[in-house]
Amino acid sequence: MSFHSDQEKQLITKFRSRVFDILKPGEDRSDQFLLRWIRAQDGNIEKAELMIRKSFDWRREYGFDDILYQAIDPVLMHLCPYSMLGLDTLGHPGKWHATQSSDYFSKLIVMRVVQNADELLSEVAVVSFSIGRWDLARIVNEGREVEFVTHYTQLFEKAMERIRDSNKGRKPWEFQNTQFTAIADWAGYSYQQLVNFKAVQLMLKLASSFDSHYPETLYKAFYINCPAIFPRLFAMLKPVMRDKTVARIKVYGTNRQEWEGKIKRLVHSNQLPPEYGGTAGPVSLSAAQGQTTTLTTTGAYPQ
Repeated sequence: MSFHSDQEKQLITKFRSRVFDILKPGEDRSDQFLLRWIRAQDGNIEKAELMIRKSFDWRREYGFDDILYQAIDPVLMHLCPYSMLGLDTLGHPGKWHATQSSDYFSKLIVMRVVQNADELLSEVAVVSFSIGRWDLARIVNEGREVEFVTHYTQLFEKAMERIRDSNKGRKPWEFQNTQFTAIADWAGYSYQQLVNFKAVQLMLKLASSFDSHYPETLYKAFYINCPAIFPRLFAMLKPVMRDKTVARIKVYGTNRQEWEGKIKRLVHSNQLPPEYGGTAGPVSLSAAQGQTTTLTTTGAYPQ
């Protein structure tokens, strides 16, 4: 997120006073946090207030204020394992730690990347999902919708926590990290998934929830390996996201020459896995909270 203008500074002051009753001491009251909601509503602080109050109500209703301290669902951790990025001695995001699930579900990679933002170097998290292989139909058939949403809300909360940690030690006038780049790999997304009404509705709910509760945290998204049927799904996704978010999504087909070079402009090759044209080594799986282990999977769904 770029530095705020003088006009935005005035809006932040007004906005903070309007919503001060719900803001916890610390990050909630920071300029960068409040600016996200203001920019999401194009400077309209009345709409920004409504948005943030609804989001805070949502967090309280589902207990997401304490989600970082809640136990991880072992079944979903097996199906959707992840390892959040660490911090180096200066408080910057460490080199990438990645997770790779069985073919059944997904893969998440969170890594360190240096990008140019307002002519300043800044480490930004990169999150990669093998979203095309998500079996959301099985999730809804087994009644795990709530657990699935909670699991990924916890994931994004941890990503936000690591981004906050990356700002420790920086002066107030220095660039503050608030965003991440996403790589969504749609390889494997099938017509059967597209025509499953409940699975599509869950996908739409996730997209809408992220845009409503984590505004202005997406720097750029690469949708790669999109199949021929993807435009039909994307046509359903776009209305549930803000225009600003949609504008940050770049859609590519299966020709890697179209997207590989663009990804490498943001992420160094030695931090990318081979399937994205990188040279990174083997991927580790996060089998439990706070632990990183090597996990051999057979693709079987744990009972």
